[in-house]
Amino acid sequence: MNPVIRLIIRDLRATVDKALLTVQLAFPLLLLFVSGFAYSKLIQPFEVQGRLIPYPAFLAAGAIILSIMFGSILAGSLVWVDRRLNMFQQILVGPFTRGQYILSKVISSTLVGLGGAVIISIVALPILRGVHITLTSPFIIIGTVCLSAFLMGSMAIVISTFVTSEQVFNALVNLIVFILMFASSIYYPAQDAPSILRFIFLINPLTYSVDLLRFGLFGMWTSYLPYEALLLATEGGIIFFIAVMRFRNISI
Repeated sequence: MNPVIRLIIRDLRATVDKALLTVQLAFPLLLLFVSGFAYSKLIQPFEVQGRLIPYPAFLAAGAIILSIMFGSILAGSLVWVDRRLNMFQQILVGPFTRGQYILSKVISSTLVGLGGAVIISIVALPILRGVHITLTSPFIIIGTVCLSAFLMGSMAIVISTFVTSEQVFNALVNLIVFILMFASSIYYPAQDAPSILRFIFLINPLTYSVDLLRFGLFGMWTSYLPYEALLLATEGGIIFFIAVMRFRNISI
């Protein structure tokens, strides 16, 4: 069997269990059904590209992206667990290279994030009013999900190479997730935010993930969508490159 596939199967067995799936899906579902319906009476439908979208449906794209983020980070955190338990050293002693190891982690995080996105999408179907799938929608949705999972998984791997304790790792991940989540267009459109906050939105990769997925779900198209996709891919590539460089400096 291919070494990368063997490592991916190992990661999926360690990641896909009831406890981790509960963590991955709990917050996005709470966001979708609690915040979405609780605030729907207070927040009027948003106008996006000339179309009115109810707030629960607007939040649905954010819930899907959050499930990807949590799943990818959980899978990426296996790097830190391997290092703590000295499994990283044992794996490299076997028929595996550093490149195969990190590639397997990124693919595993992408698959876990994709699985969470599928589950959230199915659960959210009853509230996705206004969904309009076009010929380009599947490509936008699948591409966004994969790019987002790739970026988040790479980010978790980078974090795991800098920390030496579980407390610091969890605290740092929670802080980054908190910043990314609230400084993005998950809860409200970027164009309606104050100018300073809008600038933060524009450097946050989660904004591009949510916007691309939202436009894909609602069959919308704007001239800047290709640029958002390019920026998301570029940011993911940069973070992955940093992860590879960090792994070169890790001693066995």
